[in-house]
Amino acid sequence: MYFEPVKIFDSMKKIFSEAVRRLLPSCALFFVLGTIAGCEDVLPVYQEPENILSAHIGGIDSVNVNVRLGFYDENILLSQDPFPYRYYVSNDYDETIQNSATIAGKVEIWPTSDPTAKGTTNISLSDLSATQSYNSATGMLTIDPNEMLWFTGTMTIKLDNGFLLTKYAHEQSRTIVWQNSSNYYDIYYSPLSVTIRVSVQLYDKIAPVVADSTFMIQFHAMIMIPKG
Repeated sequence: MYFEPVKIFDSMKKIFSEAVRRLLPSCALFFVLGTIAGCEDVLPVYQEPENILSAHIGGIDSVNVNVRLGFYDENILLSQDPFPYRYYVSNDYDETIQNSATIAGKVEIWPTSDPTAKGTTNISLSDLSATQSYNSATGMLTIDPNEMLWFTGTMTIKLDNGFLLTKYAHEQSRTIVWQNSSNYYDIYYSPLSVTIRVSVQLYDKIAPVVADSTFMIQFHAMIMIPKG
């Protein structure tokens, strides 16, 4: 039997063309799926930025505080010198942060030797120093990259357990001062190591920033002696 070469070649060409035509859609699909899978492997998963804000407490190395205490109960604080602090918050992110401000926080103070004996003072918007970053009309707070805000306030030496910080300081001396109009005890204490922690939240969606500082405080107390 004899086959003409040209006809055989034409038949094979038709068969091959039909096979290619049928395979093309499948190949294209595999190519697309392969490309998508490859892209999924290359693109990183988005993560929310961390450590957007940072904070520190202004330089407090040592403080002298004069207080007046009650005669019948030395845990009654009649008055004290202002005990100021300054707390700084900076934007460490490389973009400007702008949103409605939710400013709330607290200042805690305790004798370093006993972290359970804490005194607490609340932080509010009124403690934020005057700045163009806060728009009181809209309530928007804008912080540019590397910009720093600061809060100022005063702390009390009265602790949440009802005692004063003076209870944890060693009494060095107690003398009676005699005066014509009034007499009083004059008391000096050894320096006491105390720790303060400031925590403040500026925005709802950004976690509060916290900073600690430890320093020495020395008390001088006056206790008026009742007449008669």
